[in-house]
Amino acid sequence: MKFSHSIVLAALLGSLTYTQVNAVTIHQNEAQKLDTIQMNHKKHHKKHHKKALAQVKTADDAAEAETPAPAPEKTEKAVAEKKAKKDAPATAVEEKVAADKEVQMKAKAAAKAEAEAAAAEKAAKAAVAAADKADKAAQAAKAEKDAAEAAEAAELEKLPEKEKTKKQEAKASSAKLTPVEQDLANDEKKKANAAAKKIQTDASDAKKEADTASAVANAKRITKESTETVKRDEAETEVAKEEKKKKAAADKPSEASLKTTWGSEGEAWTANMPAHHLEGYAQKGRKDVKEDELVGN
Repeated sequence: MKFSHSIVLAALLGSLTYTQVNAVTIHQNEAQKLDTIQMNHKKHHKKHHKKALAQVKTADDAAEAETPAPAPEKTEKAVAEKKAKKDAPATAVEEKVAADKEVQMKAKAAAKAEAEAAAAEKAAKAAVAAADKADKAAQAAKAEKDAAEAAEAAELEKLPEKEKTKKQEAKASSAKLTPVEQDLANDEKKKANAAAKKIQTDASDAKKEADTASAVANAKRITKESTETVKRDEAETEVAKEEKKKKAAADKPSEASLKTTWGSEGEAWTANMPAHHLEGYAQKGRKDVKEDELVGN
């Protein structure tokens, strides 16, 4: 039998009798034995609980292994349904944006401006092509005239001086016009120059109109996109509220679950409090402690 230092000291000083010392010692020994039994029982319980969890996991794994794989079409359908459910809020937002009257009006204006810009660009390209064609034709005619005059001059240089002079005088005489003929020739020349100039002016004006129409279309597009952004933010807020209402309705305890034998309806409601009531003050970012982690500690 073991005696503690305090008991031995008390016995030596005479404050405890031999019988009292024995009684205290027996009581301490019994308490130590009880603590040892409780500790062994707790260790045994933990060990048994771990073994039971392992058996359950093994049984679950075996059942999962024996379960036949779902058919591909069912799997694809489930994946599609899950994706549709996940994308439902985003789809609802886009539907609200598309149905908005202001967005529709801005979209129509942008589409109209874009069509006008495309038409103006097409017209500008046609006008520029016509101007280029007229310019090339004028240059070709001038080149042909210059070539003819050069060939004629070369032929004259081959002739004797008298014959050369005679031909030059005959040409000058035939080219001489009466005042009326000269006026008509001048008018034709002015008309041709004016027509050539108009083609170039039309091409320049068409290009300016195309640039202006493109700028207007770009401005209309930016306005439309800005309106869509604002309306999308508003729609996201509305959809979030709607989803929250749906979640609250789905989480609402049924009347049957509130009728219990162990407490009032208020106590039953509190025990089954919907998750959305905890939002805003529930602990965020906490790590859930699993049952096997508790057992292992």
